[in-house]
Amino acid sequence: MLAPLMGLPLQQLVPMSQGQLPQSVIDDLVVQANGGVMPTEEPDTGWKEQLTAVRFTGKTVIVTGAASGIGRATASRIAREGGRVIAVDVTGERLTSFRDSLPEAEIVTVTGDITQQTDIDAIVTAAGDRIDALANVAGINDDFSPLHETTDAMWDRVIAINLTGGFKLTRAVLPTMLQRGKGSIVNVSSEAGLRGNASGNAYTVSKHGVIGLTRSAAFLLGRKEFGSTPLHPAGWRPASRCPRARRRPARPVCGRSRPRSRPWQRPNNSPLPSPSCSPMTG
Repeated sequence: MLAPLMGLPLQQLVPMSQGQLPQSVIDDLVVQANGGVMPTEEPDTGWKEQLTAVRFTGKTVIVTGAASGIGRATASRIAREGGRVIAVDVTGERLTSFRDSLPEAEIVTVTGDITQQTDIDAIVTAAGDRIDALANVAGINDDFSPLHETTDAMWDRVIAINLTGGFKLTRAVLPTMLQRGKGSIVNVSSEAGLRGNASGNAYTVSKHGVIGLTRSAAFLLGRKEFGSTPLHPAGWRPASRCPRARRRPARPVCGRSRPRSRPWQRPNNSPLPSPSCSPMTG
């Protein structure tokens, strides 16, 4: 039963355990495996953020899951590059904290549940007559249960948030985008959307579904200057909470909507729904 864990990076075990496995246990295991010594932190030679000051000026972008993690980082970047951000999350207090952290930015917060149609309507109303892009980031993990142990409650909740919520919000914003003749949607999937040994049954199915949703939209709408792109980030934790963990970067996977097209990446490997990438689909 524990065989799938053998292929997981250690840094994924802490968030996947949902509080059952503290970081201190991982640290102890690393020390034991390294002869009683904690490995020294390697110099940071990875990616450095470089802002493009006016890239999103005049653009309205909806970002779900904006109160923390990838969603907050995405919303922050867009706001700092001049965009008007509709920041959506179920946690109002953290949304307020995010908005207050960027007092010069144009951030509209919407506390809501993307599985509820009334909240979907509130998000679209907050955005107004112009929606240039949508980043479907909100998501939750499951309990890493195999199929025969997955409960109805776990399945329904994970599928509702990770897949159905993104579908409903995408459906709601498309009329506004199509009326303008263009738009960009980024759906955050996962490495679990590419293989079967990265998480539990419900989460894996939900992220495979996100990729299918994205590809279908790309095929049906890609010839209308409409971009639909999936991202497949690996498991990660903020560096401030896990300084010794090596994080693998997100893998933007993009391609035109035509059959047998050549994949190509976003400029600067950016996970943002950039105006310069709006025709990109995959």
